[in-house]
Amino acid sequence: MATSAAFRSRRLVLSALCLAFSAAAADRIDYPPTERRFSSPSHAFVLVVRTADNWKTPRPIAELRRAGGSVIWQHPLPHYHGPRFALVADNGAVVLVDEWINVVSRYAVILIDPLGRTVAVHPAEGVFSLLAVPRRDISAHARFGVWLSGIPAFSSDGGSVVLESDGRRIELSLKMGSLTLGNRVAP
Repeated sequence: MATSAAFRSRRLVLSALCLAFSAAAADRIDYPPTERRFSSPSHAFVLVVRTADNWKTPRPIAELRRAGGSVIWQHPLPHYHGPRFALVADNGAVVLVDEWINVVSRYAVILIDPLGRTVAVHPAEGVFSLLAVPRRDISAHARFGVWLSGIPAFSSDGGSVVLESDGRRIELSLKMGSLTLGNRVAP
C-alpha cells in the first residue's frame, strides 16, 4: 500500500511539473526578426526596424532610408521589441501600429513625419474610448494583439491609414495625426 501511495504521489508531482513547464512554454514570447523592412508603396522609402544587440534589450532602433540607402533619420523606438505593423507613405511619413507583444500599449498608433518628428501618439486606451464599446468586445474581435481586427492599410486616396477594431474603421489622418471613427467594416 505504501509503495502505491508513493507511486501516486510521484505521478502527481511529475504531472504538476509537466503542466508547469508546458504553461511556461505557452507563455513564451517569440522575438521578431533582428531586422524588418517596410517599404512605401512607390518604394521611394524604406523603414528599417532592427535590434542593436540581438534582442538582449527590448528596444529597437528605426531608421528611414531613401531607396538609394541614405539615412534620413534614426531613432530608438518606445515599443517593446518594435511595432507589430509599420506603414511608410510615399512622402516618407511613418505610421507605427501596436507593439510586438500583446499589451494594452501606450504606443498603439504613432505618426512620424518625413523628417523624423513625432506628430501624434495614441495609446490603446484612446482607441478604446473612441470605439466606446466594452473592452471585452474589442478583445473578442481582435486578431492581432489586443485590439486590431484587421491589417492596417492606406486609404484609397493615401491621405490616411485605416485601422480595424471591433468591426469598425478607425482612420489616422497623415496630415493632422488625428483618429476618427468610421463606418462598420463589411464582414
